[in-house]
Amino acid sequence: MSRIVSLLCLAIALGCFASATAVATERIPMMSVDEVRPGMRGYGLTVFRGTEPERFDVEVIDVVHRFRPDQDLVLIRTPHPVLDQAHIVAGMSGSPIFLEGKLLGAYAYGWPFGSEPVAGVTPIANMLSEMRRPTRPDSFFGSRVASVLPPRSGPRSVADALPFGFESGELPDAFTAIRNLRDRVAPRTTGVTAGMVPASTPLSVGGLPDDVVAMLTRELSPLGLEPVQAGGAGRGADATTPTSFVDGGAIAVQVVRGDIAMSAIGTVTYVDPSGRLVAFGHPMLEQGELGLPTAIGRIAHVMSSIQRSFKVGEAVRPLGTLIHDRQSAIVIDTHRQPATVPITIRIRGVEDVPRTEWNVEIASHRAMTPVLTLAAIQAALKSTSADQTELAFTAHTEMQIAGYGTIALDDEGVTGGGASSTPLSTLRAFSLFEVVYGNPFVESRIERVTFDIEFRFGRTVLTLIDARVPDPEVEPGERVPVILTFRRFGQPDRVQVVELEVPERLAGQTIRFELKPANTVARPIGRAESFAELIDYVRSAHPATELAATVDLPGRSLAFPSTIAEDLPPSAIDALMLARSTEGSSPFAVQTISYLPMGAVIVGTTSVELHVAPARSNRSLVR
Repeated sequence: MSRIVSLLCLAIALGCFASATAVATERIPMMSVDEVRPGMRGYGLTVFRGTEPERFDVEVIDVVHRFRPDQDLVLIRTPHPVLDQAHIVAGMSGSPIFLEGKLLGAYAYGWPFGSEPVAGVTPIANMLSEMRRPTRPDSFFGSRVASVLPPRSGPRSVADALPFGFESGELPDAFTAIRNLRDRVAPRTTGVTAGMVPASTPLSVGGLPDDVVAMLTRELSPLGLEPVQAGGAGRGADATTPTSFVDGGAIAVQVVRGDIAMSAIGTVTYVDPSGRLVAFGHPMLEQGELGLPTAIGRIAHVMSSIQRSFKVGEAVRPLGTLIHDRQSAIVIDTHRQPATVPITIRIRGVEDVPRTEWNVEIASHRAMTPVLTLAAIQAALKSTSADQTELAFTAHTEMQIAGYGTIALDDEGVTGGGASSTPLSTLRAFSLFEVVYGNPFVESRIERVTFDIEFRFGRTVLTLIDARVPDPEVEPGERVPVILTFRRFGQPDRVQVVELEVPERLAGQTIRFELKPANTVARPIGRAESFAELIDYVRSAHPATELAATVDLPGRSLAFPSTIAEDLPPSAIDALMLARSTEGSSPFAVQTISYLPMGAVIVGTTSVELHVAPARSNRSLVR
C-alpha cells in the first residue's frame, strides 16, 4: 500500500512539474498563425545600437502556408527609418514580432536584393517545439572529460555523419571536413534566387587579415555564415553589460574567442524561465545537436547595403551553449558549458616582432574546428611576417586528447607566398582532428593543441625537374640507377643518383615510375580496428623532405581489418567481396612505393619509363 501511495505522490509531483514547465513557456501570450489577418499591426524588438532592444513597427501582409515542412510563414512590412533604407538586415534574425500584445514569432527571412522592407516571420509555435526538444543522454558538450573513452554512438548532427576522411589513403587536411559538409548541405545563401532565404548570419571577425577573411568567406558562406571584417572579440563586460539574455537582445555564437575572434550575430526571440531560449528563427548550420559557445552581444551599427545589409556586432559576455540547430530556430541553454578547443600558437624565427604567442578558444565542431584553427594560424603568422616570399617552416604540434594523452608531430614545409599560403593546411594536426572527431571507435575530445612554428627566410626548396636512366631496357628484379635533377633558386642544378628496384612480377612490361614528394602520396591503409591504429597511421606519414617513387602493379588488392591482400586476380576479388567475412572491404589499385630521403623539402613531379625484359624462363622457351 505504501508503495502505491509513493507512486501516486511521484506521479502527482511529475504532473505538477510538467504543468509548471508548460506555464513557464507561456510567460507572455503566444499568437498562432490561425489568428493572423492581413493588415494587423504590431511591433518588433531588436538592437540597433548597444545592448538595449528597440521597437520597430510591423504590418502584416499575409500568411504563406507550408513554407517549410510543417511550418508556415507570415509576411510583414517593417516601416522604420533604419529598415526603410537597409530593408532586410543580416543579424536581425530572431527579432521577436508581437501582434495585439502576443508573441507571433521571429523575423527570419527575406528576398535577396529586395527593394522594400518585407520580411518573413517564423511562427513561435515551431520554435517552442524545438526549445522543448530534449538532448540525447550521450550528448557531449564539454561539461565532462572522460578518463576512459566510451564507445561512439550514432551521429548527433550532419557533421558527425560525414564520411571518414581516411578511406582514400590520403591524409585529411584543414579543408577536408568543411568541404565534405558543403557537399552534403545545399547552399542557402549563394546565387541569386527569386525565393525567400534566411536572413544570412553575419560572422563578425576580428584580428584577421583580408586574405584569411577571403578564405573563410569561400569556405563558410555556402553554409549561411557571411564573414564580415567588423571586430568580434568585444571590449569585455562592464557595469552596463546585461547579465542575462532578453527578448530582442543581441546574441553572439562565438566560434572563436581570444586573441582572434569570430562571432555569428543574431537576435534572441524568447527567453524561457527554464534557462533555455530560442533565437534566429532559422538554422545557423542546420546540424542538429551542437555545443557551440554563446554570448550576449553588442551592436555597433546597422550597415546598409544594396547587396546585403548587416549588423556590425561583437560578443561582450560569454553565457550559455547552443544545443540545438534546427529548421525553425537555434536553442541555447544558459546552464550548459560549451565544448571548446584551447589553441596556443607560438612563432619563432622572425626577429623584432611585437608578439610571438597567440591564444584562442575554438568551438568544438568536426567541420569548422580545423578550418578555423588554420585561420588562426594564418592570422598569427601574417601578423608576424607579411613578407610575400618563400619561407621554410618546421612545425612542432602537441595535441592533448582526453583519456589518451599527448600526441606530438613534427612537420616541415615551404610556403611560396608568405606565411598565410595554403601549405600550412596540410599539417598532420588537421589529420588528427579528423581522427578525434570522425573515428568510428570512441567518443574522444581534444583538450588542448599547441603549435610551435619556426620560419626560415630564403628559397630553400628543391624543385624536381627531371629524371632519367642510363638505359631504359632493364631486367626484372634489377636495381636501376635513376639520375634526378633538382633546382634551387640562385644555385647550380643539383644532380643525385638513386636506385630503384624493378619488381620481378613486371617482367615483359613497360612501366612508369612516378616521382613526387612523399607527403603527397596516398598510402594503402587496412581497415583500422582501433583509435590507436589511426593515430599511428598519422604519425607514420612520410614527410615532404622525402621523395616517393611509385609504380603501378597489375591486379587489384582488398583492404581488410589491419591488413591488405595484394595482387589478387579479378576472380578472387569477386569471391572475397561476396564473402560475409569480408564485409566492408574495398578494392584498390596496387602500387609499390619506395621512399628516398632528400634532406630538404621537395616540390615537383616527374616520371621515368622503363621497358622490362621478359622473365628468363620465358626467354629460354622462345629460343
